[in-house]
Amino acid sequence: MTEGFNDWGRFFVHVVRAMWTGVNPYTELGHLGNPFVNPPWLWLPLAPLFWVPWWLAMGIPALVLLWVAYRDRNIWLIPIVGSSWSFISLSAYAGPDWVAWIGIAIGGPVGLLLSSTKPQIGIFSLFAELGDLWRARDWKNTVKLFMPVAIIGGAMTLLYPIWIPQMFSQTEIAADRNLAPFPFLVPLGIYFIWRAWRTGEKMWGVAATLCIAPYYLMFSTAPLIYFVARKNWKWGVALNAASWVVFILAFNGIIDRGI
Repeated sequence: MTEGFNDWGRFFVHVVRAMWTGVNPYTELGHLGNPFVNPPWLWLPLAPLFWVPWWLAMGIPALVLLWVAYRDRNIWLIPIVGSSWSFISLSAYAGPDWVAWIGIAIGGPVGLLLSSTKPQIGIFSLFAELGDLWRARDWKNTVKLFMPVAIIGGAMTLLYPIWIPQMFSQTEIAADRNLAPFPFLVPLGIYFIWRAWRTGEKMWGVAATLCIAPYYLMFSTAPLIYFVARKNWKWGVALNAASWVVFILAFNGIIDRGI
């Protein structure tokens, strides 16, 4: 039995099953409550997981954290990120934000395809790669960077064109939990994009995305804590503490969002 008490069991596993059987998840799953608002190619990395029960899906973010920390040869990232409310929330809800997290971490054409499945998490990390490619005058790899998104994204958009207006309706879903500071930090986000371009550091691109995106929830900030901690562990600890401050304020009703 896969149905359960988180986003995977209640919703995303049904999206995966629907697309396996040729059912349009944008029009045929209204009985689940919320509409499907992600790009249709999110199905690709989730397709093998249709069998995963809701309780097992809660462990996937931990596997991703272990993998990216091992990849970066920095095990101290595990406790810094893993003990944050952002990460615990991500694990509890078992949403597919980890797909974009992997995409940002690996970069390149496949990475961009994955990070575009939940663009509000860190899509502007793209500018870190583009800056490096521009300085190297590497036009061939610049074109290759966009090829999977252009081909796969274009083909799946032809099959499910409704995903675009559905995505822009996302701000109306659970609006009382929306953590995004939009539009107040847009100028800072633009500055962070420039920093990502100039330095080639993905951390700035992830921070820029969260400044500019009009909608996201607390668990979407877990990758930011990771990339900040990778750059400077003290900043990572500070963001970890900030995530718990948000939790405490929200839990006690002082603010009406964050959890």
